[in-house]
Amino acid sequence: MILTARINGKDYIIYVGGLILSEKVKDVDNVIGIAREAAKRHQCMAIQLTDAAAIASWRHLFHSALLAIKAFTRGYNVAEALDVEVLLYASGSKQIHDAISKLGIKPGLSKLALTCIGCVDETSIKQAVEEVLNLLKGLEDDSVLEVDERKSDGIKRLFGISDEEVQATLTGDVDPLVKCVLNRVALVDILKRL
Repeated sequence: MILTARINGKDYIIYVGGLILSEKVKDVDNVIGIAREAAKRHQCMAIQLTDAAAIASWRHLFHSALLAIKAFTRGYNVAEALDVEVLLYASGSKQIHDAISKLGIKPGLSKLALTCIGCVDETSIKQAVEEVLNLLKGLEDDSVLEVDERKSDGIKRLFGISDEEVQATLTGDVDPLVKCVLNRVALVDILKRL
């Protein structure tokens, strides 16, 4: 899914999606290198791959990307690279080590979430995503981002979300667990200032 956002007077194009690899991840550094090279080659600002099992919908990725861009444009980023800043927000943590531990790709994974940020045009985003999919032998499949009951329990544990907190956010059209995760993502700005 490609979305756009205007931040500080500049338009950003953000792709968020899921992918399933035909072969499980073996070499994490190689996978990260493929993503970074594709971003560079297609003039994208960042490509971040994360463990899809820890992602609570496309909103989780999109919200994380927006906040990471804002952090960079306003000068309060923690990471030196935008892709790592996206990971920090998505994990709900201000510590890079914790973010990698929570959401980073690991050997044995085959379901990944992909976030691509650019400001040139949609074509460059699509080409970068296509390159990553081809080089990783993956297929686009956004169903890996959806929250089901089994995934829900893991996300609650990962983000420290209680059943009571989920129950307290039942109003509206967004899944209550997704709302709780989005709150954790937004709290990173506060954690950075502590």
